[in-house]
Formats: sequence, structure tokens, C-alpha cells
Amino acid sequence: MFLCSGDVENGNWNKALELLAELIRTDSEVTQHPLKLKLAVAVALTFAMPVISYAYRETKKEIDPIQRYLSYSRWCLTEPMFEIVKNVSCWHLRYVVGSWAEDGELEWARDNVAPEFLTTDKIGEATHSMIKYRDFNEDGVSIHDGAAFYNHRPETLELLLQEGGVCGVVSKFGTALCQAFGVPAMPLGQPGHCAFTWYTGKEWVLGNDISGWESSCYHEGIQTQWSQCAPFIRLMSDAQERGTFAISEKMRIAASTLSPEKRIGLLFSCVIPKCPENYDSWLDFLQLAKDTGLIGRSENIAEGKPVAVSATEERAQNLTENSGSEWWTGEETAWIEIDLEESHVVDRVKIQWWGFSKADTYKVFAINENGQKVLVKTEKDQTVDKAERGNDCNQWINLSGWKEETRKVRLELSNGNKDPWNMNMLFGLRQIQVFSVNRTETRNNFVDICEEFEKEAEIQEKQSGEAHIISDRKPVKVSSTDDRALNITENSGSEWWTGEETAWIEIDLEETCAVEQVKIWWWGYSKADTYKVFAVAENGQKVLVKTEKDQTVDKAEQGNGCNQWVNLSGWKEETRKVRLELSNGNKDPWNMNMLFGLRQVVVSGKTKINMANLCGPNWQDLVVQANSNSSWVDQGVSDHKETVWKGNDQECWLELDLGCICCVKSIVIDWEEMGKAEKVEVVIRKSSGDVKIEDPTYLNQIFRKMRSKFFSNNDVDMDDFTSLNQVCRGIRLNFFGNGIAIRSVKIYGVKYTNQNMIVNRMKRFLENHPFVFDMLVDQFLKY
Repeated sequence: MFLCSGDVENGNWNKALELLAELIRTDSEVTQHPLKLKLAVAVALTFAMPVISYAYRETKKEIDPIQRYLSYSRWCLTEPMFEIVKNVSCWHLRYVVGSWAEDGELEWARDNVAPEFLTTDKIGEATHSMIKYRDFNEDGVSIHDGAAFYNHRPETLELLLQEGGVCGVVSKFGTALCQAFGVPAMPLGQPGHCAFTWYTGKEWVLGNDISGWESSCYHEGIQTQWSQCAPFIRLMSDAQERGTFAISEKMRIAASTLSPEKRIGLLFSCVIPKCPENYDSWLDFLQLAKDTGLIGRSENIAEGKPVAVSATEERAQNLTENSGSEWWTGEETAWIEIDLEESHVVDRVKIQWWGFSKADTYKVFAINENGQKVLVKTEKDQTVDKAERGNDCNQWINLSGWKEETRKVRLELSNGNKDPWNMNMLFGLRQIQVFSVNRTETRNNFVDICEEFEKEAEIQEKQSGEAHIISDRKPVKVSSTDDRALNITENSGSEWWTGEETAWIEIDLEETCAVEQVKIWWWGYSKADTYKVFAVAENGQKVLVKTEKDQTVDKAEQGNGCNQWVNLSGWKEETRKVRLELSNGNKDPWNMNMLFGLRQVVVSGKTKINMANLCGPNWQDLVVQANSNSSWVDQGVSDHKETVWKGNDQECWLELDLGCICCVKSIVIDWEEMGKAEKVEVVIRKSSGDVKIEDPTYLNQIFRKMRSKFFSNNDVDMDDFTSLNQVCRGIRLNFFGNGIAIRSVKIYGVKYTNQNMIVNRMKRFLENHPFVFDMLVDQFLKY
């Protein structure tokens, strides 16, 4: 919990640890009470850097972390706090205990909110009915005069209610109201505005908003996670809610001990799929991708390339040849155009000015193969390396890349600076460098990754028929002491326990399985004398499958009352989750007041393969290519209209993209009457090469039969290509014959969706890395 509840400001982990130790010494119940433990860790992490009272910020008064913990631990047990405070993660609680309001102000807030706002959905809205929005006070003093607006009095919540204010007051007052009731909240910065957000238990809601999430950022004084961009609040919240964030972090940290090649494979195939919201694992992956050359080398693609300029043409090639010489002009405006000679996605641009003759304003355009010109950068986007700051002569400046395909880079210069050597030059440049990632190398590397995924899917397909442990490191929910829940499936040597009269444990197997055995390892003597085991299906239906009366004990365990293993046989019900409900516990002999304790629950079984029609209801949506002389034709009338694909050549074809890597079991083609092909080839598209399966006339792998029970027309002829068992992402169907017409294609098999999930998450996580995003998505999908 301590290491997986967000970062500490300025990496001050030692201070956080010292503060946690002090809280444990102050309250001996911290380690025994789950909510108190979460509060203590949240306070320790948050107050590792001082939290300043908003009311007394002029004097930089610090809020006492020990008193803050004692107040919230008391309020959570005795005051009318919202139930959400008991259910959210330790990370969420950081945005409760970190309130800028004093403890007395938070108590005042709970006494002064109207009843209609006393829900997690409504509490943030109360600020709008309580705060008077005004720029000037009754004495005519502007809010922008700071403390004078409030006559230099401490700006407590009560005073803010009395005097009002503008957006900052509205948002900070609303934030404090939420935190007073245990609801996570924080102020946010927006362009020229202050907003805030609070967590309802289901989602983060924007309050006092004018610009939306994309234009919001963390407010000064709020501890950040991963980035200043506000959407990362929701990202970390999702990670905490998923339940596998802690496992993902442990795996990520453990991976750091491996070689770069093994580490990047573990990140991509295990760590990221375990918790895709863990942004740190993406950052590790991207850095390793660069270090190992997975995404190709970033090269200066402008070197030696042709240059067109508005003037002084004889000096144009100096711009790309790294000759040590320069290009210049005395014109009022000028332009430069570099032909990269083929399309690229630009990673970054570096410009070295000549002397002091830089352009104060300029525009950079990307020109594609068709000559279309798009503005991508201006002087406002430039950055200067630390070593170049203060160096106005021959200065280098940097521009980040863009996602537009670029054949030519064009600079348009204005507002130049006359050289000091009386040469009457307004603009001068020594060199322009344009960097791009080697796309061919990246494509080849991602083909290798796709081959690995196909091999992994083939292994999964094989293992699905073999019994193995299916609970290892799977997410666990418990009735209490949730910080110890994952010990149950991690085989960590540690334990889970609780002092409650009854308790429950629920293990999510993450897919439907056939359970063959369950083994339970009790902790000490705190076993349940009675318990029930339920199989929970995908739809949530719960079925009682075992009780303590069904357990057996191995001969070696008989007579061993301490840390005993017990066994339960499997059951026939399809199972997504295994739930244990415990009663009649036994108090531990070490005076820890624990009634139930487990070291491990081991569930063994097989993955249940549920074959599905991979095309879904609209098979046409999967068609990505077809031969040019073919068409889609609507046939039928009213509600019975059907779309039929017709191939008009002797040889025609369709290519389908399944959307992710799948194990294809069979393909069923529904022919239009009189539209059947004389011969069919099925080509399995694999990254390592195509696998061709020919017509039944030549091979016995395919057989033909009538499938009229699925269709209203009993005369429909069907081809059923069975027993394929091919792992792939795409399929091409080649048809030979005249007048070919197809009503539908159905492809049955199993999806392996980790890869699809990863690519979808990239779109969310890599917004600030457009060239990497394009490489990862495009080259990964289009192998």
C-alpha cells in the first residue's frame, strides 16, 4: 500500500516513512484497523511535503499531519461521513486528508451544507448555492487585490461564505466541502480559470468547469501523479480501482533487474496487460523501446537533401550539408523548403541560427506527397537546451515532431534581426536538422513482436486443454483488510486475516474456467469451522458448490492444526470467480484478535474455450480489401433486405481483418443461390508468412454440408472449412468461378484480446508522443 499509492513530492520517501512510523506509535490500532491503516499511509505520503493552510497561507502555516490523522480517524468512526471514505483506495484518500482547510473548518462545513447536497453526486454542487460570485467587496476592493478583499482576515470557509469571491474561491470552497465528508477532491487549473473535481465513487466529476478535462491541469500545491495533465487523475484512479495495480508495480520493479531485451518483453506481454492503466510501465516500455532500437533509430533525414529558398540560392545547400557555412538573406520575409524525397513522420526539428539574425516569428509547415500544406509549429513551440540559454549568437533551438505525413518541411520567416557586421542580413541559418524514426526497422521489429504474440496464443490454446493453476496472482476482493488480499493468490509467504465475526473472499479468475480442485492453506489456528464455496459465472450468477463438509486433508497434514492445508474437489459449473464465505472462526493464540486467516488459496483447472463468431453481426465491417471488379449489392425488400457481395471476375478475393489475434477454428461461407465458387482458397495471414488451405476438391481438411437450420432459405448452399486451428489476425479468401455471390462469411474461434487492449490503451496514454504512437499502432497492427 505504501509503495503503490502514488508518488511522494520530490521523492521524499524517507520523510513519508518517518511520518508513518510516528503515526503507528501515536495510534497502536493503525496496523490492525484497515481504514485507519489507509488513512495513516495517505497522511504519511501526502504530508511528506508540508500542506499549507489556505486560510493562513500568507504566514505559510502548516497543517499538523498527526492531528489531521487523528481527526479523520475519529470522524470516520463517529461523524456522519459519507460511506465512500471506507471504500476508496489509499491513493484516493490522499485527496481527502490533504485538504487545505483546517480541521475546525471541515467540522464547520459539515454543519452548514444544505441537506439536498448530502450525497457524493451532489456535494460538489453546493458551492454554487453558497458562494456569492463577485469581483468587488462592499467597500469596492477588487478580488485581485488579494488579502485586502477580505480586510486581511484569515480566509476561512466561514469568511469565504460571508464575503464571496470569484472562480478560485468557488472551486476551493467546493473542494473543502467534499473533503469534509470524506469525498476525494482537488482544485484544478484551466486557462484563465480555476475549476475543481470530486470523486463520486464511480467517476471524477468536473465542477465550476469552462474548458473540460483536456484543458485542465493540476493546481499548484496539489501533488501530482505522472503528469500535470488532469486526465491522469482519472487514469490513476482507474489503476487503483482495477485491483491489479499493486501486482503490476511489483512486476515492473522486478523487471528492472532483467536485461533490456527480456525486460521489454515482460513489460509488453505481462506487466502492461496486467494493469494497462499503470502509466509507469508505458514510460519504461517507451524508454526501453528507444534504448534497444525496437522503434528504430531517430536519424537526421534532412542531411544532404535538396533545399529551395526565397533568395541567395547559391547558399541553400549549406542548410542541410553540415558544412560549417551558412545561408542568409536581407529580405523582409523569407522561406526555406527542404525536400525529404519520401514521406516521413517527423520526430523533432533542430535549427541553428547564424549570428544574431534569427526570426522573431516563423511558421513551420508539413507538406505531404499531394502538395497539401499544413501548419504544424510556430516560434511559440520552440524550446532551448539548457546549455544554449543565454547564448544569443549561433543559437540552437528545438521543435517537437508532429503526426502528419511529411514529404517537405517549409519554414516561413518574418521579423528578422539585422546582423551586427553591417552585411544588412535580416535572417541567417547555419543548419536545419529534421529527425525521424527508421520506419522499416520499426516495422520489422514489430513483426517479430506479432510472431511472439502468435506463438503465445498457440501456447494458450494448447494449455487451455490442460489443468493448471488458474488463480496465481489473480485479483482478490475481501470483506476487510483489503491491503492484505493479494497475499491469498501471490504465494508470497505472507497472509490475510480479519477479526470480523464473518468474512468473505472472492478470487477473479479473469476468464471463464472449469475448476478441478481448490486447495486452502489456513493461517495458524484461525481456520473457519464452517464455510461455503460459490462458483460465480460471467453474468454474476452465484451457485453454492462446496462446504466444509466436502473438504479432505492429505495424510501428511492430518493432526497438524497449525497452518493446515485442506483440499476440495472441483465442480461442473462454469466459473469466472470463486467466492468463499467464512463463519465460526477461531481466535489466534497471539492476542492479535484475528478470527480468520489464510496464507493461500490455490485454484486449479482449465481455461474454458468459448468459441464465438469472430465477425459479429456485420461481417462486411471486417472486409478491409477486395479485388477492384467487385461490388456490394442490396437485395430483398423492406425489413428483409440483405447485402450480397458479388465478384465479377473469374478470380476474385476478399480480405478480412479480425481486429486482434485469434485462433480460427472454422469458416462458414453462405452462398447466394447460383453464386457458389467452383474452388476456394483460404489464406491465413500470419506475420511469419501466409498459410494456404485449398479447396475440398484437393484436400480433405474441408468438407461441404447443408446448414439450412440457420437460414430461412433451405436451398442455400454452405461451405464449412473446419478443423483449421490457425492463430492469425487476418484471412484472405480467394474464389475461382463465374458469378460468385456471397451472403455472409462467419468465422468461428477464440479471441486473444490482450494485444487489442494494449493498442487501445496506447491511444489514451501516448497523446504526448505522437510519432511513437503512430509507430506502435500502425506497425503493430499492419504487419
